[in-house]
Amino acid sequence: MRTILLYAGVSFSITISAFSQTLEQQEQNKAIEKVLRDLDRAKSHFESASKDIKFQCMAAIANDQFCECIKRNIPFVLNFIDYVTIVSKSTAELGYDKMTLDDRKVIDATRRTRETCVNLR
Repeated sequence: MRTILLYAGVSFSITISAFSQTLEQQEQNKAIEKVLRDLDRAKSHFESASKDIKFQCMAAIANDQFCECIKRNIPFVLNFIDYVTIVSKSTAELGYDKMTLDDRKVIDATRRTRETCVNLR
């Protein structure tokens, strides 16, 4: 009997503490849950994109070590076709001088990725 009362008391105190959260705390909890769901979706998208990059690279180049390196190091905003375009054209052909600073950083990072991965062979 004493055990049942203890469980009832614990259950009752948990219920009261849930109700004692302010509206602001409840909204913060909902916002945190939404951020976590969004992060899970982004992670899933990233993993899918990485697999696509490696698949396309293997179809074109057929070197597992190189393609794994590309997959790990390519700027997130690019796909494999973008990578090929960037490394196969000159900066003038890409219009590098007219690009924003952020776009230039992507081009520079892509070319560094190529050099890193080519040197692994």
